[in-house]
Amino acid sequence: MFFHRAILKRNTLATKNPNALLHQYIALSNLNAQRAFATKNYMRDTTNLILDLKKIVGNQHVISGQNIMKLTTGFRGKTGSALAAVSPNSANSAYQVMQLLKTKSIGFVIQGGNTSLKGQSTPNNDAEMPIVIIRTDRMKAIKQFFKISDDIAVIIAEPGASLKEIEKICKPRGFEEPYRLGSHDFKNRLGGGAAILCGGMNVPSLPGGPTRTLSETEGCISITPSGDIYNGLFKAETNLLERFDSGNFSYDDLKTPDAEEPARFTKSLFKSTENGHYPMQNKRRDLASGVGGEGSSFMLGLMYIVRSLPKQTQTFMITFPKSPTVSKENFYNETVFSVGQDNPQQLPLKCESMGSDLVYQIVKNGICFAAVPALSMLPAALSNLFPTFLGWRKKCIASIPHYLDIESFMGKQLSRLFAPGPLLKPENFDEAVIIQAANYSTEEDNIAEFRKRINKFLVSHPDAIKVFEIKPHSNQEGILFNIRNVAALATLTRAIQTGGNLFAFDDAIEPGAMTNKYIQILTDKLHANFPGIHLEVYPYGHDIKKVSHNDWVIRIKDETTEKMRQATPEETAKIHVLQHDAMIEAGGRPHAEHGVGDFAATDAPRDELTKSLAFSLLFDPEDRGNPGGGWKAAREKAMADPDILSDAITMAQAIIKTEVQKGTLLNQEGLLTQEKLESRLKENIHALSTQTTIPRPGQA
Repeated sequence: MFFHRAILKRNTLATKNPNALLHQYIALSNLNAQRAFATKNYMRDTTNLILDLKKIVGNQHVISGQNIMKLTTGFRGKTGSALAAVSPNSANSAYQVMQLLKTKSIGFVIQGGNTSLKGQSTPNNDAEMPIVIIRTDRMKAIKQFFKISDDIAVIIAEPGASLKEIEKICKPRGFEEPYRLGSHDFKNRLGGGAAILCGGMNVPSLPGGPTRTLSETEGCISITPSGDIYNGLFKAETNLLERFDSGNFSYDDLKTPDAEEPARFTKSLFKSTENGHYPMQNKRRDLASGVGGEGSSFMLGLMYIVRSLPKQTQTFMITFPKSPTVSKENFYNETVFSVGQDNPQQLPLKCESMGSDLVYQIVKNGICFAAVPALSMLPAALSNLFPTFLGWRKKCIASIPHYLDIESFMGKQLSRLFAPGPLLKPENFDEAVIIQAANYSTEEDNIAEFRKRINKFLVSHPDAIKVFEIKPHSNQEGILFNIRNVAALATLTRAIQTGGNLFAFDDAIEPGAMTNKYIQILTDKLHANFPGIHLEVYPYGHDIKKVSHNDWVIRIKDETTEKMRQATPEETAKIHVLQHDAMIEAGGRPHAEHGVGDFAATDAPRDELTKSLAFSLLFDPEDRGNPGGGWKAAREKAMADPDILSDAITMAQAIIKTEVQKGTLLNQEGLLTQEKLESRLKENIHALSTQTTIPRPGQA
């Protein structure tokens, strides 16, 4: 009792009866975790749901029945189920859809390009409620483009706008897209990038969320599962959705974006990781906004700062030998970070690494290489069809015997014609790094300075690396970058070919010795726990950002038949626990920029569990936002821990106070008050503690 009284001192809510809240809290902290979010207590009303959705968006924009199957399977094969898929075409219609689903207590999954690597864009098959997929394919407008100076501009876009479409708007005006991903040509959409904070290939690019403002808000408009509107975008709170939909607003109507944010991020790349600092780590930001929340809220509008295109670029391909004479860390310290933290503009534009085994599979074995020349040389209009090609490819794999062998044979022939010469012999190197230096003005020559540092390094360490300069804007340059871009598709294909499981890990870790240490630790753990296991390890990543995408194709030796097979769900879960522990032991941090997704129950750190639970207590007590899956299990784990629950309640109270002061939370009637939000929080806690039906979110 004294323990709970001590906790209560930190969790005092505005109430006339503190003892009543104490008893509710004790009951809540002792709930069986499996019943923490009592979804079965809700009356799920699917009556006339399809008809009501059609009234909002039109008959042709609601998909149900057999037609929905293609939307319930993710990029890496995860499959779930849904009642329907709906495609709103405006912020106002999206708001109506969210209100309808709230009224009927129906779960939702926000789906953009469905390119998620950890399952967030696909319904979970263990959700205890009906699910509707809300697609952003009709919300892809760029609402405004404001040129602030010759160096920066601000764009306001809908969540369904793809990076490819943003590029078409920005490039003719002399500006870059906000960030660039390997799935650039797969129609990755802004909403998905904001949901997981994916930072991508360009070194100066922030994690893929919207720009923060000088008002300390996220530069976005979103809708929470409780139906609240988060406004971090406009100064005025009236007619938000209508103003956004019309596009009839000026730069002065916006909360001023923080123009210094990109420079602060770039400077952070120079910091040591000794104290656990990593510039890229998956985490929720402002909880009410949904940024980094992996689909827990529906982001309707996003603001980004974009910078001018470089005046000149030069790509260098660098290979490291099998038996290195100098560490990779020394190379980066002497050629990249030697410019100093005060000169972040001199960092390369791109720095991508690929292990030789990955290069071998793509170039030597031809896996997915057939896509590389197409992505590199076809007109933009045809490259937009690439997602359609992937759909047909799935059907071919399923229906044509030895299809992948045929595709790989074609890839081998094409690689001989198009692959850069040094990559044709991956057995001669351990790792290849692609670095692109850039000049942004005529007054600077970052390219020449980088070349000098490379040459100086070669004088000091003549056998440490081999350097190849690639002609700017050539087909070979495009081929080189697209070999890296198809890496995720290639490892998935390799898993299909071998009949193994693909474990697509994505971590914040130093390149070089620390990454090698982690791979060895995990290899040892896997062999100790699974005798006879077969491992194929394919590391690649964004080295300067300290991000490693290490894909493992794993097969388990069956103790009875002695044959190799896929891992069972239980074995898969154990492998994820081992990977998490190996990454921490090596000094890294699990999950860098693809979200946590299906692995939240084992991998989400304590602070993220607290954030997720605080969000749920305030905005989603029914667990309707992307229901089921890893995050549901993670929240159940958090609910079973009195300390995490205590911290979550404290955090929820702090969110209320902070967002009310900022004036970010409102509904169609106006701003939400602190009294109303605190009343909602108390009612949600009371309902969870007594296992009675929780009031509908928003009915505070």
